Amino acid sequence: MDFGVTRETFGALSPLLVLVGGGILVLLAGAFASLSSRALAALTLVVQGGAVISVLFYAPRFYGDYLRGAFLLDPYGCFGALLRLAVAAATTVLSVRTVEDLSMKAEYFSLLLFAAAGGTAMLWTRDLLIIFLGLETLTIASFILAGYFRADRASTEGSLKFFLNGAFAAALLLYGIALLFGATGSTRIPEIAKLLPAAQSPQWLLLWLGGTFVVVGLLFKMAVVPFHAWSPDVYQGAPTPVAGFLSVGSKAAAALVLLRFLTETFPEGDRWHTPLWILAVATMLYGNLCAIPQMQLKRMLAYSSIAHAGYLLVGILALGELTREAVLVYTVAYGFMNLGAFAAVLAFERVQPGGIRDASLENLRGAGYRAPFLGAVLALFMFSLAGIPPTVGFVAKYYLFAAALKEGFVGLVVLAVVATAVSLYFYLRVVVYLYMHEPEGGEEAPSLAPGLAVTLGVCALGTLAFGVFPSRLLEWAAWAVWG
Repeated sequence: MDFGVTRETFGALSPLLVLVGGGILVLLAGAFASLSSRALAALTLVVQGGAVISVLFYAPRFYGDYLRGAFLLDPYGCFGALLRLAVAAATTVLSVRTVEDLSMKAEYFSLLLFAAAGGTAMLWTRDLLIIFLGLETLTIASFILAGYFRADRASTEGSLKFFLNGAFAAALLLYGIALLFGATGSTRIPEIAKLLPAAQSPQWLLLWLGGTFVVVGLLFKMAVVPFHAWSPDVYQGAPTPVAGFLSVGSKAAAALVLLRFLTETFPEGDRWHTPLWILAVATMLYGNLCAIPQMQLKRMLAYSSIAHAGYLLVGILALGELTREAVLVYTVAYGFMNLGAFAAVLAFERVQPGGIRDASLENLRGAGYRAPFLGAVLALFMFSLAGIPPTVGFVAKYYLFAAALKEGFVGLVVLAVVATAVSLYFYLRVVVYLYMHEPEGGEEAPSLAPGLAVTLGVCALGTLAFGVFPSRLLEWAAWAVWG
């Protein structure tokens, strides 16, 4: 049987092959050589760097369909892949100290590479089965990474809850794909979209039911209310670099796939507007209101992450030309500011008796004076997450809300602005603890590893530079949408 494998196929899929091959290589390196966490992280970064070079300079020569339409290489997929690889690379750097005392260091870094491969695969396809396989590769790797502190009860509990939640989402997604296949005889998005206008009952019913299950499965991955159950527990228990990876990488990948599915399968999807409108409002308000009483930084950022899924949903449901660009801009902005915030939390964490890692607001009393760099960048990320100028968070929110207004979602944008105003309280409270509370006696400045300092610097630079000069980011988003 001819599967349509050519030399161009290997070229087009080279980033995926690099990531999978690199994951196996890291695993073997750990099995046959006693490498330190620094050496394993360096090897992982080399693999991720090879994948980035392949996406930037090699893959664009091969835009098109491969393996009988199973994979699609286009600017949109490349944009998403670069974002995922950047998040995975930052997580690798942040993880060096976190895993140096653990016994399965190589497995940890290889799982990061497999997760990146899964996330890339689901963005490089219009086939729902490949999306499912990519999503499950990403999710299974994430289950394991979330529970990597096996001696920590919170980590194990979070991983188990993540597994149960993910299994339910996977079942819904697969059931939706089965219904769509039953209605159309295909799992390819273009073929499903082609049959939709002429569909008659009961085929029409199967199409909409199948589409609903697929959308709900992806909303689970984004942690949209009411599909957010246990997200704060997962973030609380997971190693902090993994929590940052989940909050940015997994959420962005699911959002970009949902955007592609809705715009290409149901471009006239007025029937989605009302339920998605309600979910977007509920998610924004619930995430921001629940973040207010939180004293643990990771738990506060978990609820903040739920709220930001609601902001992304504002752009996704509008299904307009500008909103597609706005969603891409928002994912990049969110990557810089939220990953930076988790990196700062990692620096402020204290190890409690029993190996439990704790980062509370109380740790931040006067920290802006005893650790000026850390305090300044954490304050910058809080300003950006709140949407205060001149940061990339302000640009992303402004661009997203303006695009939704243009599509006529006035009420939704008003409520999004109200939710943003609510969020000011808990984001600015962090700054108050940094600079307006008396420091605790005898506290020393947290030590800053070189990798952590570089990650914080890059995230801070991106947060500020794209806030002051956003034109380049807007051009990249337009290129990804229009080619």
